[in-house]
Amino acid sequence: MPDIIQLIASWKKQIFFVVLISMIVATAAVFFISPKYLASATALPANPVTADKSIVFSNSIRDLNSSIGTAEELDRVVGTAQSDTIYLSVARKFDLVTFYQIKDNPEFALMKAAKTLKHDTKVTKSEFGELMIRVWCHDRSLAPQLANALMEELALIHQEILNRNNQLVLQNIKAAILSIQMGNDSLQKGEESELLSSYRKLELEYSLMLHTKPPALLPVEKARISNRPDKPRKLLILIATAAGSFIFALWLVLLLDKRKTSGK
Repeated sequence: MPDIIQLIASWKKQIFFVVLISMIVATAAVFFISPKYLASATALPANPVTADKSIVFSNSIRDLNSSIGTAEELDRVVGTAQSDTIYLSVARKFDLVTFYQIKDNPEFALMKAAKTLKHDTKVTKSEFGELMIRVWCHDRSLAPQLANALMEELALIHQEILNRNNQLVLQNIKAAILSIQMGNDSLQKGEESELLSSYRKLELEYSLMLHTKPPALLPVEKARISNRPDKPRKLLILIATAAGSFIFALWLVLLLDKRKTSGK
C-alpha cells in the first residue's frame, strides 16, 4: 500500500488539474440551471367519524370524537397522490402546457405537463402526522398556487369518497318514500304515516350531510411565495463536486502509480 500523503505530493499537479476542471464544469452547469422555488402546503386529516350521520345527529356527547383524524388515515391520501388524476386537473386549470412550453398533440401535451408537475411535486406524511405537499417551480408566484391547488384537489377527492355512502343511502330512502306514496307496500294507514315520517326525517338528515359536505382534510398552512430559490443548491453541488473529483483523481493516480511500479 503506497503512502497516500507522499502519493498526493508526487501527483499534486495532476490531482489539482482534475479537481479544477471538474469545478469549472460544475460551476458553469449550476449557474446555467434555471432556479426553482419551493412552496409547501400543510393539512391535517379530518376524522371520518364526523361525516357519519349517526354521530352528527346523535344526542350523545360529540366532543368525545375529535375533529382531527389519526396519522394512519393519511396513508390513503398519500396513496391517491401517486395517481395522475390531481396533476391532470391542476395542469389543465393552470394551462401548464403553455407554461412548460410543450409542443405536442394537445392530449399528449397535457399528460406531459401533468407528469412534469408530478415530478416536481412531493406528497408526504410528516413525523407529526401532517400531510405536506411541496412543489418546485421556476415561477415563484406560481409555485404556491400549484401547491394549494393540489391540496384542494386531494381534499375534494376524499371528501367525495366520504359523501358517496351518504348519497347512496339518500337515493334508497327517496326510492322507499316513493314506493310508499305509490302504495306499493301493503301498509295500514297508521303504519304508512309513521314510516313516512321516519323516512322523511332520515331524508332531511342525509340531505343536510350532503349539503354541508364534511371536509376530508383540515388546512393548517397554505403555501406562500418564497423569495429565495430552493434548487439548485449551488454550494452543496460545488462541495460535492470538489470531494468527488478529488477522490476520483486520487483513485486514478493510485492506479497509474501501481502500473508504474509494476512496470519497473
